[in-house]
Amino acid sequence: NFRYQLETGAMRFALWLVPILPRKGCVLLSRVVGTLGYWLDAKGREVSLCNLEAVLGKRYTEEERREIARKSYINLARTFLDLFWTPRLLKEPHWVRYEDPHGALGENQVIAVSLHAAGFEWSGIGLGLVGRPMAFLAQDFKNMSVGTFFHDLRQVSGNVGVNRRGGMLKMLKQLQKGLSVVMLTDLTVDPRMPSTAVKVGGLWMSATIIHAALHQRTGLPIVPGTYDVHPDGSTVAHFHPALELPPGATPQEIVQICWDFFWPVIEAKPEYWMWSYKHWRFKPVGAREQYPAYANESERFTKLINRELDSNQLPGA
Repeated sequence: NFRYQLETGAMRFALWLVPILPRKGCVLLSRVVGTLGYWLDAKGREVSLCNLEAVLGKRYTEEERREIARKSYINLARTFLDLFWTPRLLKEPHWVRYEDPHGALGENQVIAVSLHAAGFEWSGIGLGLVGRPMAFLAQDFKNMSVGTFFHDLRQVSGNVGVNRRGGMLKMLKQLQKGLSVVMLTDLTVDPRMPSTAVKVGGLWMSATIIHAALHQRTGLPIVPGTYDVHPDGSTVAHFHPALELPPGATPQEIVQICWDFFWPVIEAKPEYWMWSYKHWRFKPVGAREQYPAYANESERFTKLINRELDSNQLPGA
């Protein structure tokens, strides 16, 4: 339809314009686009501020939370503009650097996990550039033409995109072929889907268990990755030691350990995270904690929490 044609045309224009910009120009454009996005995206801005108030409200004033939200828009705008700048990155790979002081990646297979935070697009693409291509879960788009653009850009360095439908089995097959996998694990999952309940920022979240299931099936280590974006236009990816998982850990315990690692990272640099997403879309019935205003009580989610409480003897809701 007409809207899809406009979206496709905009993608083609961005793929033409962004790669011809110098690196500083791309960074400057991201500031403009991110700031405009913050002011024009009223719904996303409200979600950002609701999230920040719910989990960081005691640490920051309202003005400070608004500034964090604005910077989050700028950082994510840069992350996606960097994706369009990828044709230049193939010729100038020095703009992405990796720090792996503990040899967490090494030459062995791993299950790499990370967040939708500033720099995540290039960090994944760069793995292929340094000879460590990985399989990743591909995002579904209603506009298939737009989805194809994103899919192709993310695979230019040798990475392998896997469709989310039946994603766990497809990722398992990639592991069986000898490839490592990388996942962004911070999107809310409907409790009707394979999921678990974990505490994130003091609130219950319905989270994916794919990385936990892959670890249980294969025994491969789960390696967390974080990123830094610098004013000069470079991105640095940091790989940390594999998470210590107790023998026989349940999917809930594994996912909670992952989040226990990442939440202090978010608190340290909150402007990096994607606050405009409804991370706490579901909340337990009669919750005592103050959830974001958009959160809806869910009987199914309440049952999921109670099941995890009973099976794992977790702290009470």
